[in-house]
Amino acid sequence: MTGEERSQMRSSQLPASSFQVPDAFHAGWATPFEVTFHTTGPITTEQRLRALKRFQLAVARQPGVEAVLGPASLLDRTAVQALCTELIPRARVITPNVPEAEALSGLRIASMDDAREAARRLHHMGAAAVIITGGHGGQATIGGQDLPAEVVDLVFDGHAFHECRAPRIDSRHTHGTGCTFASAVAASLALGCELLEAARLAQRYVAGAIAHAPGIGHGRGPLDHFWEQHTRSG
Repeated sequence: MTGEERSQMRSSQLPASSFQVPDAFHAGWATPFEVTFHTTGPITTEQRLRALKRFQLAVARQPGVEAVLGPASLLDRTAVQALCTELIPRARVITPNVPEAEALSGLRIASMDDAREAARRLHHMGAAAVIITGGHGGQATIGGQDLPAEVVDLVFDGHAFHECRAPRIDSRHTHGTGCTFASAVAASLALGCELLEAARLAQRYVAGAIAHAPGIGHGRGPLDHFWEQHTRSG
């Protein structure tokens, strides 16, 4: 696909408001399944947030269902307040990266102490637990500083802080890391893991998915979500 074709495709896309999810879907999608955790995926507008709230309220009617709030790459400011007041209080875990944590907490994060304070603020908004992921490097990107050699994911369970550390992988194929991390955390929690173990397993899984990325495209390429199966099969 050429650049011109991609541009034409983008210009022909219908606005998000053109797509309406029937309320029956929100109420009945999970009926045949035993759902214990779900992730939200990225949230980009207030309209999508409202639709997600209807979905989450329907799912929450099932006893024991909890949410992992994934990437919050909000494009309009009105959605930030709505997210903080309407979805974060319903989340079992939220997993913002550093720029997202800054936007949600209103705090500039330039150190681990800043990250801890941001996590406290997000917890006070109602999230049972907070994981601020370190893959984006936060101020390293904004200030032009070199990225640290380690990725440090900060885990706050509402009582204590923990740090999950892993070597940083030099790769441009990182598209979807936030959604992948949140989904991995939710999957481990659903399997009965404690929060810290789920965070460590998710970090390991995402690192492997980056390291084994297929190298597709010229921009930020996708991960290999099946890397464990590939490495086992040799």
